Amino acid sequence: PTVHKSGARYRKVIMKTSGWAILFVSLFFSMAKAAPNPSPSTVVVSQQAGPTPFISYLTLLTNQSTAIKNIQFTITPKPGSVTRPVSVTYSLSYLESRGYVNKTTGQIILPVFGLYANYANTVILSYFFTNGLSYQQRMSIPTAAFSDPCGYHNRTVIQARTADTSLSYDYMLVKNYCGTASPTILDTDGEVRWVGTAGVAFYPSTLFQNSIYLAAGITLYRMELDGAISATKNYSGITAFQHNIDYGKRGMIL
Repeated sequence: PTVHKSGARYRKVIMKTSGWAILFVSLFFSMAKAAPNPSPSTVVVSQQAGPTPFISYLTLLTNQSTAIKNIQFTITPKPGSVTRPVSVTYSLSYLESRGYVNKTTGQIILPVFGLYANYANTVILSYFFTNGLSYQQRMSIPTAAFSDPCGYHNRTVIQARTADTSLSYDYMLVKNYCGTASPTILDTDGEVRWVGTAGVAFYPSTLFQNSIYLAAGITLYRMELDGAISATKNYSGITAFQHNIDYGKRGMIL
């Protein structure tokens, strides 16, 4: 009788264990069905040229706007390039703070910058969701030619980069006064990849906290890399800014 009771209890435990196993599998498949499917739900519906050929705005349409965590774009370098690609990751909260997200309609504006001018750019979009899923989309972004008043396209090369050259940087900001697109960002292949959007020419400029600052006359301009411009302050009482914007202990020295 003791063995029989023990066996009965054992069988009862097995049945309960099997029941939990069935419940677990059922929940697993239920969760899998409920998870967002990013592939068909996030599409690029249009492209719009930005203020310069190096910037483009993509309009995305998604039915998972609340489930998206980050969106990344990566621009494939030209064949033969020795630079690392421009790659930027936006959080959805940042895009929303800039007014680029409409959760009601599911529309997201994605600024892409650092494009090659007069070229069919290959761009990879990566979508990252809050549940850990991700999805990639490859697309082409054609751009217009850039009217280059500074002659970067007709530069004199003293020593060209080679494929075995190792540098710690791939992009450089060049001050200029030769056109109304100050300053200019070049890659180490010599390609222009970004120009100022404030429509002024002046030397004092720098990159600070992911924005380009340009001091012209008595005004300090802030230019976002996506092309947005704001005049942060007019410094009345001075004659003009000159030459440099330098890094200080807690900010910039003008």
